[in-house]
Amino acid sequence: MVIPHHSKSVGTTMKIPPGFAHAAFWLILLTAPAHSAELANELNNHPSPYLALHGNDPVAWQDWGPDVLERARKENKLVFLSIGYFSCHWCHVMQRESYKNPEIAAVLNRYFIPVKIDRELEPALDGKMMDFVQSLRDSGGWPLNAFVTPDGYPVYATLYERPQRFLALLQRLSDLWQKDKQKITTLAHTNLPAGKGPGSPQLDFKRVYRLHTRLGEYARSVADEIHGGFGTSNKFPMEPELAELLTIYQRFDHEALLGDAITKALDAMMNKALRDHLNGGFFRYTTDPDWSTPHFEKMLYNNAQLALLYLRAGKLFDRDDYTRVAHETYRFMIDNMRRPDGAFIGAFSAVDENGKEGGGYLWQKDELKKRLTPEQYRLIELIWGLEDPSQFESGAYLPVPVKNMEEAAKNLGMDPKQAQALYSEAAEKLRQIGKSKQHPADTKKLAGWNGLALASFAEAARRTGNKEYQAVARGIRNYLVEQLWRNGELMRALNKGKPLGQASLQDYGFVAWGLMQWAMLTDDTSDFELARKIANRGYEKFYTASGWRMDDGGLIHYGQTRDAIEDGAMPSPSALLLLAMTRIGNHLDDDKLLEKAGAALNSGWKTLESNPFYFATRLEAAYVNAGSSAR
Repeated sequence: MVIPHHSKSVGTTMKIPPGFAHAAFWLILLTAPAHSAELANELNNHPSPYLALHGNDPVAWQDWGPDVLERARKENKLVFLSIGYFSCHWCHVMQRESYKNPEIAAVLNRYFIPVKIDRELEPALDGKMMDFVQSLRDSGGWPLNAFVTPDGYPVYATLYERPQRFLALLQRLSDLWQKDKQKITTLAHTNLPAGKGPGSPQLDFKRVYRLHTRLGEYARSVADEIHGGFGTSNKFPMEPELAELLTIYQRFDHEALLGDAITKALDAMMNKALRDHLNGGFFRYTTDPDWSTPHFEKMLYNNAQLALLYLRAGKLFDRDDYTRVAHETYRFMIDNMRRPDGAFIGAFSAVDENGKEGGGYLWQKDELKKRLTPEQYRLIELIWGLEDPSQFESGAYLPVPVKNMEEAAKNLGMDPKQAQALYSEAAEKLRQIGKSKQHPADTKKLAGWNGLALASFAEAARRTGNKEYQAVARGIRNYLVEQLWRNGELMRALNKGKPLGQASLQDYGFVAWGLMQWAMLTDDTSDFELARKIANRGYEKFYTASGWRMDDGGLIHYGQTRDAIEDGAMPSPSALLLLAMTRIGNHLDDDKLLEKAGAALNSGWKTLESNPFYFATRLEAAYVNAGSSAR
């Protein structure tokens, strides 16, 4: 199975792909001195928590902008783009091993213009470089390290590298650039991906229905029948795909095999180590196929999507446990990620304050014995399987139930209700202790991610009538509209009231979707009209005759437009924008808006047909739009 790029492994070593135009260069090692003007690290006290982490590196990190390329041109150097994010484990490892290394820092500072990128502030740039690195190798991930010519064309890219291999790569690239700058520049210009023809059969129910059938069949074929989920290596929740599979199951006759694939995935994610059973919330992914070893990032976008998935599935499959997990996940987000201004922060790091991966979530037996009463410990020992060997090198345990309460109570000769009360007391005690070990937070309040959170809380409020969820949704809506929507333009984030990062297609798509869901909750025409205004602005900025562009212009020349954008860890921003436009158009009887969305969906039809599983959100947009045009 081919896993989408958010499911690819990180921390792989560099390999030069067969057929890559300048592969022969990598065999040459030359020694040519390069003049270097003095650079200073610009990231100390940067408003991005991730970039600020690198403010004391010996690498003279520059902040991304047009002046970077201008300096590279003047000094005749390649630009080194290192892309990562706050909660990324391997990003922290590479910082510790390489960017704190004086020898490596000296090479970067002398022969390159080094730039640190927070992918959450620059999703379009990150997307372009992810496409580029995947064109060179069969994997993607972070840290993503790319080398770019002074005129903005990528030359080479790799992921995590061990220090010595990374140093050797830097030396080879700097030597090759000094030896034959013109040839490398020419080859970089040839790396641009070929554009796709539009391909425009009309949307209709028969075509869309066939693709729904294909999506369901493909999902069943790649479903892991043993462990649940999709694929056979590291496991990601794949929320956009599961969301559409739920819709297909509900819409088309409750097909039993598809229902089994969905519930096996939901059961595994809920019951195994992807979920934090003690503190609440879900981690980003697991490193193994059986969901037993998480990477310990907790992301707003995962939890917002998963909470709604479980809420929908609880109703659809009549499963109270799904509904309970949904509400627990909403509670985790409200208690841990919401801020007084109503917006939500982005993430909690995979490493604790001591740089230890998962440190705040793991418990040693001795500490548990010390903190709990003997009776509480015996119960916890049975439920969490503490008698079995630990899967972690430290010998610590991640709280994941291996026995249910009835089994544990029976083994201890307890009444199940008594055991449940005892367990609740022990868990609450550990939660309070764990607050002192909480992982550092990435406090950026991103427009797009808050748009997804708004959509989740608004739909949950509409489905359940929960007044707290409605109040939370209103707070997010007010923050987005009053703080980030200014003079007809959306800001990606703020720092002390000033814009931080440019809004991308992701921001416009997700915010338009969130505001549309808010309007569905309030049934207020003015809310629909505001959602329409932002959706229209996103369409105007990012859709062109040749397809979608992820940013408004941009300094990097790669993958400039695409007729369709696939789902990743988050829904396709273009597809969600088109779905929002269609639903808004239906509500406001805006035929022009519906026609614009339909034309954009038509233009990417062949890409959608190629594998609808990875374009699940776009397929939903096509279904709704086809129904609109047939009314």
